Amino acid sequence: MLDSFLHDYIVTSLIYFSPDCNSLSLQVELVYYIFGRHKFHGAITANLERFVRRFNEVQYWVVTELCLCEDLMKRAVLLKKFIKIAAVLKEQKNLNSFFAVMFGLSNSAVHRLYKTWERIPSKIKRIYCAYERLMDPSRNHRAYRLAVAKLSPPYIPFMPLLLKGDTTCFKHVQ
Repeated sequence: MLDSFLHDYIVTSLIYFSPDCNSLSLQVELVYYIFGRHKFHGAITANLERFVRRFNEVQYWVVTELCLCEDLMKRAVLLKKFIKIAAVLKEQKNLNSFFAVMFGLSNSAVHRLYKTWERIPSKIKRIYCAYERLMDPSRNHRAYRLAVAKLSPPYIPFMPLLLKGDTTCFKHVQ
């Protein structure tokens, strides 16, 4: 019972405390970021910076929790929960938090926990592998872009890729 409550609380927290990417201020900050803050006197990108910082916090939180857990069985349960959390985040169309959890799970320190990964059921491993394919950077993140094209709004995009793509497009235009 407590585990189910804790799982739901974590997912709700990741969704609720994700900065609102539909807010007008964040959209304006994206323009400042793309064209350069130096071109806009007094431009502030605090919301955008908070959005990126939140991604890093979640990613390293996943790594820290898994690496600090010394008991193999508890760590395997925790790893399974993080994969399930990623599944819920993807289902809720919160791709930024989804990728933060997935980047945490694919961190080299977590990947080296071979005995822990061996204890994960094959069904959960298949889910993880499918999600890992979404992170594939080949062909300009084609797998991610195809998945996003199938989504109906509203959804929270993977912000680092959005920033990279927008600034790359702008640099080619200049």
